[in-house]
Amino acid sequence: MKLKKLELYGFKSFMDKTEILFNHGITGLVGPNGSGKSTIADAVRWVLGEQSPRILRGAKMEDVIFGGTQKRKRASYCEVSLTFDNSDGKLRSAFSEVCVTRRVYRSGDSEYQLNHTNCRLKDIQDLFRDTGIGREGYSLIGQGRIDEILSQKSEDRRQVFEEAAGIMTYRVRKEEAERKLARTGENLTRIHDILHEIETRLDTLQRESEIARQYQKLFERLKLLEANIFLLRYDKNIHRTEVLRQTMDGLKDVILGEEARLNEFTQQREALDREIEEVETALSSFRQTHNRQLEETHQAEIERERLLGRITQLQSSRDEEEKQLTGIQAETEQLCSAPSDEQEQAQLTEALAGYGQSCENAQTLLQNLLALEQAAETALDRHKAEILAAANRQSDARDRQTRQTTIRAQMAERLSELELSIKELEAQKLILADQVQQDKAAREAAELALAECRDAVSDMLEKTAVFAQKSQNLSDEMQSENLHLQSDRSRLKLMEEMAHEMTGYQQSVKKALDYAGSNPRVHGVLARLINVPQRLETAVDMVLGGALQNIVTDDEETAKKIIDYLRANRLGRATFLPVTSVKSRVLSPDERRVLSMPGCLGVASELIDYDAR
Repeated sequence: MKLKKLELYGFKSFMDKTEILFNHGITGLVGPNGSGKSTIADAVRWVLGEQSPRILRGAKMEDVIFGGTQKRKRASYCEVSLTFDNSDGKLRSAFSEVCVTRRVYRSGDSEYQLNHTNCRLKDIQDLFRDTGIGREGYSLIGQGRIDEILSQKSEDRRQVFEEAAGIMTYRVRKEEAERKLARTGENLTRIHDILHEIETRLDTLQRESEIARQYQKLFERLKLLEANIFLLRYDKNIHRTEVLRQTMDGLKDVILGEEARLNEFTQQREALDREIEEVETALSSFRQTHNRQLEETHQAEIERERLLGRITQLQSSRDEEEKQLTGIQAETEQLCSAPSDEQEQAQLTEALAGYGQSCENAQTLLQNLLALEQAAETALDRHKAEILAAANRQSDARDRQTRQTTIRAQMAERLSELELSIKELEAQKLILADQVQQDKAAREAAELALAECRDAVSDMLEKTAVFAQKSQNLSDEMQSENLHLQSDRSRLKLMEEMAHEMTGYQQSVKKALDYAGSNPRVHGVLARLINVPQRLETAVDMVLGGALQNIVTDDEETAKKIIDYLRANRLGRATFLPVTSVKSRVLSPDERRVLSMPGCLGVASELIDYDAR
């Protein structure tokens, strides 16, 4: 197995995609300060799963992404790929070439890939375990790392040696198996406690279960009976509603029939009104014609009287003329009988001819007057006939008007009766509508009562389920509390054993405290003399580190005795803090100003509790 290639994109100062090939003969990368040698080492450590930004020379993980310059904008993510040649099968992978890739975004999202397939960080750690290449492997040693390894506890140094020896995998598997066995033992203890708790409550739960079954049976029967009652009431209400609906439909049909008849009568009344208007119009026309004919008759009478007077006058004139004619004829006869001379005879003849002409003229005038009289009588007869006809039409119109008035009065009376009937039907309709509304309200009330009963049944079921759930929850909580109690007891016992055996402390510290015994001048290690709030445990642990195992004594003499004991028996080294020689330190004003910066919680010595001594 050997390293073949390193690819960087957007990692710290490597904005452009950079590919570094590790061919045969390459033993190192050299260059001036700031050329990126440490960045390449950080990239190798980062792609293998390093999670601490401090080790990568940053404050947060986002600092590994290219931050941009005056000419180039910052990158949104960075990516590093590391390729190994696995021809010898050193890595537990079926591929002859293994490529590990890590990508991180500014949003905080992170991705791991193994041969361009998404995977977990644990997969990568398992792949490189026992190869010395892992994040904590001995093959990646940065500046000052050797001093840090040598100054660490023996347990931490042991990890490096185990990694180099290739037994780290088995150690991890052993620790994981031990943890599983411990959890299994705790689970068995909890199961025994749960079984014991359940057995003590079994009789009570059986009685309660029997009561609950009986209650459920009675409740189901009650629910069935109530449902049957409500169904019967519902069916009755449905039947009554149906009867009322049929009655209402019949009344609606009657109302519709009466309304149709009313519409028919209304149309007939409107037709009669139109006929009456036509008759009144015709009667008015007849009256105008009659008045005009009366006027014409009056004029004809006046003309007739004038003509009669004229005829009388002409008859008088004719009588006179006849008398004159008779006298003339007599005279003529006398003249004819008396002898006369021819001159007189001629004069008489002329006079006779003149009288003859006058007679003819009179006869002609008489004939004309007789014709005028005949025409006037004819016109008068015609006017009389027209007057009689107009009087007959006027009488017929009056009869028709009287008949129409009678029919109209009858229709108005019938209309009043129909309106009264319609009002009665509307009143009945309102009564039926109110009754229907009451039935609907009763039906809705019954449905509401049924729904309320159903809701009540559901509520009771829900309450029963809630009570059962609460009972179960209480039982679960009790079991959980018992489990927690057992766990706390086990944890307390374990912690007491660890405290008694001083697990985690250096061997030299254990031997020094065993040698000191109950010496009142020895107060113990620093970790047992301070009380740190839970939220500050990690910070105090990081800042103190190995100093937590420093032994506090009253004076230097006591510390020297213990040191001589450790040196004489070759038990290792230990750090002592004599109270008489330790000097306190006060922050300077400049350092105090740092405390006002955002995110600063204060000085550790002011945030923890400890004895006044």
